[in-house]
Amino acid sequence: MKEGKSLKINFIYLVLYKAFIVLVPLIVAPYVSRILGKELIGEYSYWMSLIGYFTLIADFGLDDYGSRMIAKKRDNKEEYSKIFYEIMACRLLLGALLLIIFFSLTFSGVFGENNIVIFTILSLHIIGTSLSSFSLFSGLEKFKEITIRTVIVKLLLVILIFLFVRKKDDFINYIIIYAFVVLSTPLLMIPYLFKLLARPKFFNFNFLIHFKKCFAYFIPILSLTFYSLIDKSMIMWITNNNAENGYFEQASKIISVINNALNALNLLMLSRISYLYEIKAYDEIKSKTTKSFRLLFLLALPCVFGLILVSKDFIPFFFGKEFAEASNLMYFLAPTLLFTAYRNLLQSVYYVPKNKMWANNLFIILGIIINVSLNMVLIKKYGALGASISMFIADFIVSIIMLIYCRKDITIKMMWETSKLPLASCFFMCEVGLFVILFVLNKFSGGANEKVNFFLIFISCAFTYCFTICFMKEPLVNETLVTFKRKFIKTKSHNNQ
Repeated sequence: MKEGKSLKINFIYLVLYKAFIVLVPLIVAPYVSRILGKELIGEYSYWMSLIGYFTLIADFGLDDYGSRMIAKKRDNKEEYSKIFYEIMACRLLLGALLLIIFFSLTFSGVFGENNIVIFTILSLHIIGTSLSSFSLFSGLEKFKEITIRTVIVKLLLVILIFLFVRKKDDFINYIIIYAFVVLSTPLLMIPYLFKLLARPKFFNFNFLIHFKKCFAYFIPILSLTFYSLIDKSMIMWITNNNAENGYFEQASKIISVINNALNALNLLMLSRISYLYEIKAYDEIKSKTTKSFRLLFLLALPCVFGLILVSKDFIPFFFGKEFAEASNLMYFLAPTLLFTAYRNLLQSVYYVPKNKMWANNLFIILGIIINVSLNMVLIKKYGALGASISMFIADFIVSIIMLIYCRKDITIKMMWETSKLPLASCFFMCEVGLFVILFVLNKFSGGANEKVNFFLIFISCAFTYCFTICFMKEPLVNETLVTFKRKFIKTKSHNNQ
């Protein structure tokens, strides 16, 4: 009972943690979009795609690898502390090498002779990534601590943005604030490390061995970020148009928010399933895997269909009419939510715990090749929309191949059983949403007010999905409602006494 409760609480904290990472920038996005405009947003997006390649290598899969290794040894403080110190040594060494390369490129003018100051500030992103201690807190399932500190830092970001970004000339302030936040997050975690770690014994270090082992974890991380990075870079290289990058940036920002929340389930399951394999609790592994897929489809499917229904009104209402063209991108980016979340969960419950990373990595590399190849053709013709189509096709193909490979353990029957009720509920939700769009809004509002349209569609769809999924007694939802009802009755009975 305690174990189940711990899993639920950790999931809540992880959802809050992952959501706050991107949710807060999304909160300030309507304000910043109207202040800076699509050109500066697109330019910043391109710069961050270049920085992203360095932070991607700086992480090198060490977070996921470290989480799994520490999770397996979490009952032995001396052993998991040794693993953490060795992984941190890898991070610092890799970070130092990357900074040398980065500053060599910056001061030689590779990123533009007028951008030397800007890229010097952006180097804080590399330093922040190199100092990350997330693997320790994830491996020990100490999600409360990282969540609280992340919330504090992100709220500070909101305050600073509204105080110091008032006009287009404040663009440099915008860059500094984000870089400061990335660096301050790992620094705030340092005092808490002393409570969790044993004293280091440096004579017993063998940190170089981790580089070879964590490479297998780097490819999945590559898939999560490389699509977005290469798409943004290729949009700029091919179109030379900041506005197109601006459209893609804002559309992908919404996808990132939901992906980060859904990815909380994957991070939690990676630590827990790795631990269960270590103690050979195979029945519990099967049970938790089934529940994980139920929860994934329960959350991801309505997000996909909901985004498609509301995007036409949501994008111009939220980011401003200047970004209205980004709504077309959502028709192809929204389904990638399901593909990405589903693929990540497969990694957490099958490919990583069963040491099948070579197959996982092969499929991901194939997806990257497909994405880049399609980009060369579609971006030239359709701009940011072409990049969205490429991402959709690549994600879909990789997801199908990954399911086929693990079909003996993750069966098609199990996938259907866990997804059929959310799919049916989404069908009714779409019927109601289309009725509101085609008959209610067109007849009474003429489709003129994006804000009103969005809220009417959102509320009607959300109510329909929640009502239908409860009416159909979806097992996970029904279990939660029964538990809540019992607690409510118990509390009421206790109060009456």
